[in-house]
Amino acid sequence: MKTKVMLTLLSVLFISPIIHGQVLKGYGIKTGLSFSTQNWFYENPDFEIKNDYKTGLNISMNLEWFSNDHFSLLTDVGYIQKGYKNEIMMTTPDNPENGPLETVYSRFDYLYFSPQLKIRKEFNALIPYAFVGPRIDYQLPYKSDIDLSTIDKDFKEILFGLDYGVGIQYVNRKVGISLEFANFYDFANMMNTQPSQNKAGLRIKNNAYAFVFGFHYY
Repeated sequence: MKTKVMLTLLSVLFISPIIHGQVLKGYGIKTGLSFSTQNWFYENPDFEIKNDYKTGLNISMNLEWFSNDHFSLLTDVGYIQKGYKNEIMMTTPDNPENGPLETVYSRFDYLYFSPQLKIRKEFNALIPYAFVGPRIDYQLPYKSDIDLSTIDKDFKEILFGLDYGVGIQYVNRKVGISLEFANFYDFANMMNTQPSQNKAGLRIKNNAYAFVFGFHYY
């Protein structure tokens, strides 16, 4: 299943513009850091765990096409590391109430696909721009310092969201470099279980941002 998803995303990114090559204006790669956390909302009893932000990797390949003076369309296929970090108290039999604090990490990896509208203003070689578009995420295996095996069967494999952000690009002839800041907003929770006799009811929501450097060829 995961192999089919990756092949489908890569096919959308590369094969379609080749078939319609006359509309392709450029392609590029972006890489940088993601900054992410998760908020955990318990239903019964009612309380929230606000975790801290952790850093991760964000890398994507994109095509730019149907370009005019101010607008163009993008197709973005990428990989992003989301998750969180938190400090928890490590208790021992000798110290069951006030043990030492230890930082734990949970990392959730996603493949994503996002078609986007890019709006730009050219000042000779310097081009500020903004972008926005829907996004679909596919969850890969996760890694965690804490045991999530009792709830991981309820994680959603597919998530829908919205990408939006701003950037600035410098273009010299056919080569461009860019700096970009983006928000990876999720429409839904990555987990949402209802309270029952055996479950407290838990909603988990991703929050992620990315700061990336890009290289483009037109």
